[in-house]
Amino acid sequence: MKPTPDWVKQLKPSGVQGHELLKAERENSNVPVQELEVLLHTQDVIDRRERILKILKAEKVFDKSQNYFMGRIDRFERALAREKRLRNLKKQHNWTTDEFQAAADLVGEPGPYGLHDTMFKVTSVLQFRQRHVNAPRLHSRARPHLSSKKSGSQRPTNTKSSAAMLKPSLAMAPTSVDWRQQPLGTRKTRPSPFTRHILPLANGGLAH
Repeated sequence: MKPTPDWVKQLKPSGVQGHELLKAERENSNVPVQELEVLLHTQDVIDRRERILKILKAEKVFDKSQNYFMGRIDRFERALAREKRLRNLKKQHNWTTDEFQAAADLVGEPGPYGLHDTMFKVTSVLQFRQRHVNAPRLHSRARPHLSSKKSGSQRPTNTKSSAAMLKPSLAMAPTSVDWRQQPLGTRKTRPSPFTRHILPLANGGLAH
């Protein structure tokens, strides 16, 4: 990769830049910046960020000064190198999940494994926890049923729940709607006894 040409480094922007205006506004403000930062983020988070930022600055692979002059392939290769080095630093310094997330936020660029960390891994962990929580509950429900079969006694049935299970669901009942104009009082299809009226027949409206 070629270094930045000297003539590019000598180029100067015309007029006052936005970061200069922002700096001037901050200097004229009387808001205690340090106290506000501690109030918003807490001192522990600030110390953790400063500690991780010092580690990242010592790594050349996280330098972004040449990003603008890189091609597509160079950017992808650099992103892979950054992600690999970030994983190595996590093992080297024994970072927790919060520390590793702070390091990824400080890098400030989406990595090749960003979707894996924020979606796939999180989904797998949540599904495992859900199954782990529901497994004892299902096992405890099935245990009385098995014991009643062994003893030869029949488990008492709940007539209300049995009737509710046998009753056909209105949501699952077959329904059909014909969106064509029909004369008043005509039906396109014969409704099921468990089908609710979808639309009233009035003024030659929609038939169901």
